[in-house]
Amino acid sequence: MDGIDWKGVPLYQITNKTLALRCDKVAYYGTRIFDIEHTSELYVKESIQDLLVANCMDQGSSFVGRRDFSKAILKSNRNLPIAIQPKKGLFFFPTSSIHKPGGMALNYFQVETYRRKDTLTKVIFSNNQVLYIDISYNKFDAQMSRTSRVIAGYYRTYL
Repeated sequence: MDGIDWKGVPLYQITNKTLALRCDKVAYYGTRIFDIEHTSELYVKESIQDLLVANCMDQGSSFVGRRDFSKAILKSNRNLPIAIQPKKGLFFFPTSSIHKPGGMALNYFQVETYRRKDTLTKVIFSNNQVLYIDISYNKFDAQMSRTSRVIAGYYRTYL
């Protein structure tokens, strides 16, 4: 289920059931995947960025193009949300660097609610799964807001 096949198609397909991707460099794996369909741990060898790149390409767009759109909307170069498949509402945002252990990318539309929990943020997903993320509440809230601005930018083109 992990990897990218010889045609460049990702063997782990990011869908609306994917909750989050976490950089978990364990053994030879690079990413832990949290999704609605897998209750057990699911790891793939690719990095989060490799998964995002492959899934953008699978949807007929480039990761760089999606990133550049977010840059233009937010007028920023850091921690940019990525639209993997805008027409299906697949927007992921980083909590910190996706290249460092513990860095995550979350599915915006799967986040049901979030709360401050000491120095962490408690994220409750649409299926009631809970993750405690090493990010301040204010920074997490800012990332949610930034992602909503990118979403508005995409949907403005359809109005």
